Amino acid sequence: MQNFNFHQHTFRCKHADIIEDEEYIKEYIKEGFKRITFTDHCPEKNIIDTRDNVRMLYDEKEEYLTVIQKLKEKYANQIIIESGFEVEYLPGEEKNLKELKKETDRLILGQHFIYDKNGNLKYFRNHSNFDRKELLTYVSYIEEAIKLGIPDIIAHPDVYMLGKDIFGDAEAEVAHKICQIAEKYNTPLEINLAQIFNHTYY
Repeated sequence: MQNFNFHQHTFRCKHADIIEDEEYIKEYIKEGFKRITFTDHCPEKNIIDTRDNVRMLYDEKEEYLTVIQKLKEKYANQIIIESGFEVEYLPGEEKNLKELKKETDRLILGQHFIYDKNGNLKYFRNHSNFDRKELLTYVSYIEEAIKLGIPDIIAHPDVYMLGKDIFGDAEAEVAHKICQIAEKYNTPLEINLAQIFNHTYY
């Protein structure tokens, strides 16, 4: 059984299950886990993603990191606890992302959106429609983030399949490119079961 989890949100993202951070730790210890990284959705210094119920506010960041540090110390003899964020890469946000990396143990890249040709955010979600060029932009964002040394792990790299019923040539091309990039830069890809359980694609 896998005895670690590097993708754990908290109540601050407004869509997690448990309110108290310590309750996650107690449950992981009970289930025999050896390592846990809190990687809640990162706060944005420059507000770009304006969706509700997605991420913590920037002024919640210090409290989040402080709580994790206290949990690290309290449970040091039972489980390894790390701090982190789930981030998205966007051109122009490199400095802010590197600041988050310096403040934490681990960053995972969960690329939920890209800039479209008009400079607007375009989100991967149910019923979204991305053409081949936009899917390749998604791939380029992942590769650029890795080149810059931002993520330690690529989270749910298949998120681009949200809303799609067919795994066609363009989708296969993206999958192969992401795997090639991960292999080239020795960056792990997460196997995330959330969408399988949600039955959003097959």
